Amino acid sequence: MSNSFLPFAFLLSSLLASPQVICGIRIDVDRSPSVFPAGDTTLPDGTGRLRLWRNLSDRELIARTILSEQGARILNPAKRIDSIGVGFVVWNRTRGLHPGFDYALHDVFRAVSESNQFNGLTNSANIVRAAYPDGYWRWYGTDTYAGHRAYWLAIAIAQCITTGKIEDPTGGALFFSDHHYGIDGGLMAYADERTRFRVGYGDSSYVLSGQVVYTPKSDCIDVEMC
Repeated sequence: MSNSFLPFAFLLSSLLASPQVICGIRIDVDRSPSVFPAGDTTLPDGTGRLRLWRNLSDRELIARTILSEQGARILNPAKRIDSIGVGFVVWNRTRGLHPGFDYALHDVFRAVSESNQFNGLTNSANIVRAAYPDGYWRWYGTDTYAGHRAYWLAIAIAQCITTGKIEDPTGGALFFSDHHYGIDGGLMAYADERTRFRVGYGDSSYVLSGQVVYTPKSDCIDVEMC
C-alpha cells in the first residue's frame, strides 16, 4: 500500500473484505464487551454513573463517547466523519490547546467526565447504549449485530486517533454541537442531522468538519489498516 494519503471513507468501505482490521483493531470479532459487571445493568445515581468509565483506557473512553453522542450515525458512511470529529474533540481537550482545558491535560477521563460536557456519558438513556451496545443494538441499526459493528468501528476510530494514524478533520476543534437555535429561540437539530464543530472559545460559529485522510504505515498491505 502506498504511503500517500487516502480518503478514510474509502478505506472504511473495505470493511466487507477480510481481514477486517483498522489501525490494528480487528472489528470482525464475535461480541462487543459490556462495561457493566456480568448480569448487572443497574445504573448508579447521579455522578456515580461515571464510575462505569473510570478504569477504561483512553481508547475505550473515546470510543464510548463516540457511541453515546453519535449513535447510529457512526454506521452511516455519509455521517461517519462526524464520529471521527467527536473523537478528536475529546482528544484535543487533553493536548493543551487551550488553557480552559488544562484540567484535562493528558487525562481523557477528566476530559469526558467534567460537568455538562459530553452529556451522553451521564445521560441515563445513552449511557446504557454506550456501555452495552450489543444489548441495545436497535439504537445503532436494524439488525442484531448493529451494536457490535458500531462498537468495534468506534474502537478502531479511537485507535487511529490516539496513535496518530489519521489527521484531525476539525482543525483542532474543542467543541461540537448537534443543534442550533431556531427563530423562536429554541434548540433544534440541524436539518441534515450532521454534527458541527468549533475550534475556539470566542468563535460562536459551528461548522462541518473537513475531510479525513488516513496515513498508512509502510508495511500495511491491502485492507489491513494497521
